[in-house]
Amino acid sequence: MLGIEQTKNVRIISSDSLPQDDPYLTLSHRWGNPPGILLQNDTIYLLRDDISPYLLDSEEAAVEKTEDIMQMDNVYTNSTLNIMAAEGQVHNGLVFDRDILSVNPCRAHVSVNGVGESVTLQAFSSERYLSGGPLYERGWVFQERALAPRIVHFTKNQVYWECHELEASEVLPKGLPNRSLRRFNTALMDPNSSSKQLYENWLAVISHYSDTSLTFGDDRLLAISALAKRYWSAMQFDPSDYSAGIWKGGLPLSLLWWQEHQDTNLYSERAATTNSITTETQLAPSWSWASSLGEIWYVAPGYKEATAEIVDIHIDRVSQNFFDGTYSCRIRLRGSVCKFHRRFRDGAPWIRISENTEFRELYDLTLVKSRCISISWDTSRRSPACFLLHIATERYHMEDGPMERGIILQRTPDCGVYTRVGSFIISDTSEYAGSELEDAFCGRLDTLDAGDYHERDSDGKYVIDII
Repeated sequence: MLGIEQTKNVRIISSDSLPQDDPYLTLSHRWGNPPGILLQNDTIYLLRDDISPYLLDSEEAAVEKTEDIMQMDNVYTNSTLNIMAAEGQVHNGLVFDRDILSVNPCRAHVSVNGVGESVTLQAFSSERYLSGGPLYERGWVFQERALAPRIVHFTKNQVYWECHELEASEVLPKGLPNRSLRRFNTALMDPNSSSKQLYENWLAVISHYSDTSLTFGDDRLLAISALAKRYWSAMQFDPSDYSAGIWKGGLPLSLLWWQEHQDTNLYSERAATTNSITTETQLAPSWSWASSLGEIWYVAPGYKEATAEIVDIHIDRVSQNFFDGTYSCRIRLRGSVCKFHRRFRDGAPWIRISENTEFRELYDLTLVKSRCISISWDTSRRSPACFLLHIATERYHMEDGPMERGIILQRTPDCGVYTRVGSFIISDTSEYAGSELEDAFCGRLDTLDAGDYHERDSDGKYVIDII
């Protein structure tokens, strides 16, 4: 910690020597070349107005020890203010030369005849909002911003303010129309937030966080562990209920995350034979969103009825931090499973259940009446022979037909053990009803071999493991 009282010299002090209620500030920035001396000087100059006599510098690469990381939620939540250096070049510091005319909005005063009222209009570019920047693309910074009670953002165009009550800028001092990440912290602070609201909020947190990047992919869970700890406290869960980024109480529905790919070449015949682990982390199981280093999506669980059930979970954690990664995490579940083979015909992929039943594979959800299945392959994972695990039936309105949701599995050499390779949706217009796929999911058709499962129930559901 740096002490920056009204003295000529800045000094490093131990936070252990300070009273618990001493105000302090935090700083979020990226490492760069040359080192951030100018950035520190600008910060120190900024703080010499008695906002706080202390500055805690917590860069992404500096937090290494598990015990320190486990305190990050307290560090940022209890800080007086967080300073964010939004631009990527740290040698530029916090303060930039600006063209004031280009920053200020165009204002017009309009009077309406006969009404006695007038309106002031402001026109400004969408670039004047606090949006994406080099700093906000970083995974560690995501939770720093979400946890801090107050933030001052220094960008190249203007300074922004962010707190529970207001998000504003120099151009829009009365408030910005969008509330960015602040709604996550607001939900945590609201004592009236129900566990259901907090859980759905957590799923939204994951979707936003997954679009950030990390220097080390294996930090995927660690870099959001402080925020996970706050949600655990607010939802009053047991910390052991947290399994590789997923809460046990949300299983099996929380297995239904998916990746939205813009590159349709991923579904080509050539892509079917490629495989890469550069977009995966080794410290999360394949069934967890944290295993894939790409943007993932969740939908609210409210309209889904689970058809699979969790039997057991066995987890080997990396550290004493419950919110860190895992060396292994195996779930045993009971559900409906159907084996299929992926084939290409005229360059288009088809999901073949049997000699008589095929579904056209699509990469987006379609409501066209045809025999098709929407599949989202996890990045770098696909296989010609896979298994469909039915997780839930979804119905938004009573008059609508049900949609079937599940995940795609690939079997390992071990009996009844699988890894996740994707997810699927079958729309209510896909001609699923009456097909052999429905027969398989309803237990009327057995498509698995003896080595594909641990046991089969009388209702046709299988007990399997996913790692």
